Amino acid sequence: MDEEDVIGNEFDRVLRAAAMGAGQAAEGLRRRAQARDEAARADVMQKQRDQASLTATIYERVQRDEFWRNANGERVANAATYGATLYNHDPKAREIYEIVRERTNNQFGLNVDELRAAHPENEEARRNALLNAVDDRLAALRADAQAADDRSEAARERDDEEQANDEQRQSDADLARERAEAADERAEEREDAAAFHRGEARGHQAEARGLDNDSGREKGLSAQQLEVKEAVDRSFPEPAGESVARGLRRGSPRARTARGGSASREQVQEISR
Repeated sequence: MDEEDVIGNEFDRVLRAAAMGAGQAAEGLRRRAQARDEAARADVMQKQRDQASLTATIYERVQRDEFWRNANGERVANAATYGATLYNHDPKAREIYEIVRERTNNQFGLNVDELRAAHPENEEARRNALLNAVDDRLAALRADAQAADDRSEAARERDDEEQANDEQRQSDADLARERAEAADERAEEREDAAAFHRGEARGHQAEARGLDNDSGREKGLSAQQLEVKEAVDRSFPEPAGESVARGLRRGSPRARTARGGSASREQVQEISR
């Protein structure tokens, strides 16, 4: 508890006692005019000075914002009771009541005059009516504040959830885009590879055709002669010299080999012509 709270609690006790004794103080002020002897008048005047000092203290506190910052039903009701009881006897007490009436209306929306007028039976009933009205209004204000806090918290939770959902949706969209881009890249790579292989195959085919054409042109053979040559190559896959040499190694007759070799050369010469 800080110093301001300690002072406030002490003042509340003083104010409570002053409110409870305000009726007696008012009665003492009335007796002052009736006092006949000097001793009685001196006693009444001393009590009047003490009461004026107390009233000044209460007035000084009631006009502070600190008094109203933590004001509750008892504090407001005691100040109003004190000011109302001495209203016609002390100008400061009158100012106390006016301050309480104005601040209570501004801060709690309560009409002090109407609440007091609703209980004409006695001052205690008027005090209790104001006390309960202020406490009820404070409870309602606290409930409203709590409800507002709950709504704010719920709104923050909804905002956080929506933000999380937005982030998740963005993450899913980014992942889908990355996957689509990767699929496109793989498709392009496959298409490039297929195009490369197709081009390579066409190159090999063109090269083969070029070699065939070059071979035919170098030998000066017609298409019919090339067909005959291919047939001979299939019949005699080895050169004639190699065939004769292999025959000699096997002990074959030379004349037969020579005839065979001569025939082969004649065929080749005929084909070449």
